[in-house]
Amino acid sequence: PVASSGTPAAAAPDAGQTRPLRALAARAASRAPSVTRRSRSPNPALPSPRSAAPASKRTRKSLSPPPGSRGTRNKGPTTFQLRNDRLGTLVRELAESYASSPSWEAFVNKFRGRSYLAPDLDDVQHPAAELLKHWRDDGVPVLTNEPPWSQDLKDERFERGCHKSANDHADFLREELANFVTNKFWMVLPYRLVRGLTELQITPAAVKEERDRPPRLLCDHSFYTTNSTTLPHAPPESMQLAGALHRVVRLVRRGNARYGPIRLAKHDVKDGFYRMFLNARQCPRLALVPPRYEGEEPLIAIPMSCTMGWTQSPPSFCVMSETVTDLANRNFRQSPRSAPTHRLSADAMAADDLRPDPTPVPYDEDDETAASRLHVLAPKGYRQQADEPAIDRPTNEPLQRPLGDTDVFVDDFIQVGQGGVSRMHALRDHLLHAVDNVLSVPRSDEPHRNEAISLKKLRKGDGSWGTRKLVLGWIIDSVRQTLELPPHRKVALADLFESLIGSQRVSYKKWQQALGRLRFVSYAIPGSAGLFCLLQDALNKANGNRIRITTHLDAHLREFAALAASLCERPTQLGEIVRESPVLLGCTDAARHGMGGVYFDAHGRCYAWRAPFADDVQRALIAFGNPHGSITNSDLEQAGVLAQLFLQ
Repeated sequence: PVASSGTPAAAAPDAGQTRPLRALAARAASRAPSVTRRSRSPNPALPSPRSAAPASKRTRKSLSPPPGSRGTRNKGPTTFQLRNDRLGTLVRELAESYASSPSWEAFVNKFRGRSYLAPDLDDVQHPAAELLKHWRDDGVPVLTNEPPWSQDLKDERFERGCHKSANDHADFLREELANFVTNKFWMVLPYRLVRGLTELQITPAAVKEERDRPPRLLCDHSFYTTNSTTLPHAPPESMQLAGALHRVVRLVRRGNARYGPIRLAKHDVKDGFYRMFLNARQCPRLALVPPRYEGEEPLIAIPMSCTMGWTQSPPSFCVMSETVTDLANRNFRQSPRSAPTHRLSADAMAADDLRPDPTPVPYDEDDETAASRLHVLAPKGYRQQADEPAIDRPTNEPLQRPLGDTDVFVDDFIQVGQGGVSRMHALRDHLLHAVDNVLSVPRSDEPHRNEAISLKKLRKGDGSWGTRKLVLGWIIDSVRQTLELPPHRKVALADLFESLIGSQRVSYKKWQQALGRLRFVSYAIPGSAGLFCLLQDALNKANGNRIRITTHLDAHLREFAALAASLCERPTQLGEIVRESPVLLGCTDAARHGMGGVYFDAHGRCYAWRAPFADDVQRALIAFGNPHGSITNSDLEQAGVLAQLFLQ
């Protein structure tokens, strides 16, 4: 079955709201696409699956199903070669349950139970409510323009197995899959039991190492054709995560001191994508190949929810999380000083810092070696002033209202607020109630379900109000008005530059990863944006799978390392990265003979000035008659700008 790909026009956003209204009204009601039957012969206008050679005799024999096992219903034997451990027991129970189920859809729905999307969605007034109700009742669709895979293609790709990282973490994955089955996020079955499912597609499993936490299961849906043939179903305007950090930083910078200290809080949705159930019939399209285990027949894992690695998981989840954010902001605007106390409020307020005049929170213990390592890589003659900056000057564009805003980055809700105790409690309670309006509250008869908000992080203080908070990988200090990297990221940044500078070649993939990490830190490094031109162009000049680090490329990396050293030595003031009204007005110019300019003071009085350059400066200027000079005209113009700043 293939869904139609028609996309209705989006509704126009409401310009009167602080955050852009998700233009979902017209789109939401018609996002449940019509489903049509495709004939057995694939449409030549659609891309065809990757060609595959017929399975070998050995493969056919090892995967040969027992009599009666083909098709969407399986009434084969109930004996399986499984380990006698926790996962093996769960797989055996699932296999027996499937054998007695009338259909695959009935089996899935009975196994996973009710949706994580709340029954209260029927009463929610929001443009995306209709779309979310459709996903609650029918599941998130897994739409594709690819014909069903042949049996030989399924068997060949299953025999290829998982990635090496998954095999290296086979013991971890076995326990992780057992936990997922217990929590009803995945089901694991013998492959021979479900290999005949028409919707079945294969994805290799992978594992990603994490810092200070267990490894993470990844689904490489891009390895074959799953991601490339997936049809989008979620409104693209739901993906507003790109500007989340800047929106939060801008609010902190523009907060008006007359309304009191600026405080931040953060709430994380537990289990993330797994709270969005997939369509029961279509979920086998995201099936995963786990490692093979000795003494056990081959297994396959089929997700019940959106997976980490599927191209439509982020936009589908963001439809939900952005709706929660809209509800929280709307309800707070309607009632900014009162909200019903939430059942999690006691945990959240345990570490609140609601002092009316807080002092700056002490800095975290830092590893000062990162900056010194970057200084070694910087160009010769580079000098950096490492003194800690004073508290930044107040903004010249203060908001004329106290802050009370909720934003979201995928599954991280971020709140910024000002005011008294009752106002701060109301801001948080409105968010927690909005979460309950969209995500179901666990019942006493559902021991495998948890609160939507992570209680572990809530009790660590993430959801408590404070003036210094780790947000999206950055430490935001609202009292000092600064943005800084956590200590471990500073060390990782030094490791990155040391691995690149001085090398002659690096792999294409490593260079892409390096650019991604540099773009992340560049937000807090004023002046670094201009260095990306040559760094990005290196991808276009790649020789196959290798990037050649030329002399010019190495010089750019060293300049970037010098700027990164400043980020490691002192926090970046928010006034350096948030654009505001100009505080100085004037213009300058320079040439061989001298520099000059015009500027206005705070009272509107105009001044003109000029000054000659010394003879040795003029002789060192690069020109047609002096190609080996050491000073460029750009250097002279920069000197003019600095001179005028000094005069003003």
